[in-house]
Amino acid sequence: MKKHLTRGMTALILLMAGLLSAGCEKEEEVRLSTISVTVTMSSEYSSVPVGGIYVKLLNTQDNLKDSVMTSPAGLAVFENLPPGTYNISASKELTPAQVFDATGYNEEVTLNAVSDGVSPMPGEQRAVSLVMDGKPAGSLLIKQFYYSAGKVPQLPLLLLKDQFIEIYNNSDEVLYADGLYIAVLTPRAAGLASDQISQLPRDEFLYAEQVLRVPGSGQQYPIQPGESFVVAANGIDFTEGGQYSVTVDNSNADFEVNETAWLQERGFISNPVLNAPENPDVTDIEIVYFWASHGSFFYFNADGSSVAIFRSEQALTETVEDPLVPGYPYLKIPVSSVIDAVDFLYGENSAAHKRLPISLDASFNYIPGGSYKSGKSMMRKVVKTVGTREVLMDTNNSANDFVYGDVEQY
Repeated sequence: MKKHLTRGMTALILLMAGLLSAGCEKEEEVRLSTISVTVTMSSEYSSVPVGGIYVKLLNTQDNLKDSVMTSPAGLAVFENLPPGTYNISASKELTPAQVFDATGYNEEVTLNAVSDGVSPMPGEQRAVSLVMDGKPAGSLLIKQFYYSAGKVPQLPLLLLKDQFIEIYNNSDEVLYADGLYIAVLTPRAAGLASDQISQLPRDEFLYAEQVLRVPGSGQQYPIQPGESFVVAANGIDFTEGGQYSVTVDNSNADFEVNETAWLQERGFISNPVLNAPENPDVTDIEIVYFWASHGSFFYFNADGSSVAIFRSEQALTETVEDPLVPGYPYLKIPVSSVIDAVDFLYGENSAAHKRLPISLDASFNYIPGGSYKSGKSMMRKVVKTVGTREVLMDTNNSANDFVYGDVEQY
C-alpha cells in the first residue's frame, strides 16, 4: 500500500513539475518584448527616402547587437527581445548630388539618429521614433584631442596643463585659422555616478564655460591641405627633456592659453602652482569667455570633455544658467555656427550626459577605464590618402570617427 501511494505521489509530482515548467516557458515567452522603430527625416532632408536604412540595436547589458533594414515606410521591428536596456541608432550617407537635391548644397553629409536607454517592460511593444539629421562634412576638423592629461610626479599640484587640441585642414585647399573659435562645453558633468544631467535644451544652442579665439587679421595663419595647428593649455615641454617629464612637448604648439595675464588684467589673483609658466615663444590665443575667480586656470575636463569649433560674425554675449548650477552663467553658441564638434564623456553608460545634439555628434566616445590623468588621447581615423594628404573620417559620430590611444606627439 505504501509503495503504491509513493508511486502515485511521484507521478503527481512529476506531472505538476511538468506543468510548472511549461507554465514558466509560457511566462518567459510572454515576457519577451518588441521594439518598433520608425525612421523619419528632418525637415531639411524630407525628400530623402526612409526605406533601406539599417537600424542598429545594442543590448547594453550583454553587448549583443542586431540590425534590421527599414521598410519603404521607414519601419524596422525588433522582436523577441529579452529584458534589458537598448541603444538604437541609424545612419545614412548621402552623396553630394543627393544633398544638392535636398538642400541646394553640393557636399557629402552623413545623417544620424540615436535613441539611447530604451528599456521596454516585459511583454511590451515599445514604439521608438528616430529623426535623422546631419551637417555637411567639415573642412576643419578636430584631429586629436588630448584632454585626459598625464601625471606630474615632480609637481603633483600642476594639474592638467599638458592638454592640447589639434585642428586639421581636411580639404584640398588652403584655409585660415584666423578668427576660429574653440568652445569648451558645459556642463562639466561627464557621466560619473555623482553627476547630474543638464536641464538645458540642446537643439538650437550649445553652452560653454570657456571660449577661445584664434587671433589674426583674416589670412595671418594659413593651414595647408593635410596640415593642422595646435592649441595647448600650456606651451612648454612636458617630455623627459623638458621641465616636468610627463607626456608631450607643447613648446612647438601654435597657440597657448595664457590665463595668468588675462586674470591679472581683470584684477584676479593668479595661482603660481596652478597657472603654469607661459612660453613667450608660443603665441597667446585670445580668451573670449572665461567665468573666472581668484586662482582660476584654463583646462579641459579630464574625465570627459566636449568641444566645438565655430565661426561667428557677431559678438557672442548672451548667457544662461543651468537650473542645476545656479550662479554659473554659460555662453550660448548657436548650433548653426558650428563647424565641428565632439562629445567625449566618462564611460559607456554616460549617454544621458551628452552635451551635443545628434545633428553635430550622433553618439559619443570615451576612454575605457576612466580618462583622468591616463595619458590617453582621442584621435580621428584616417579614411584614405590622396597623394601625401590624409583624409580623415567625418560622419558626425564620434563613436565611429575616433579611436583612443597613447597621446601622439604632433
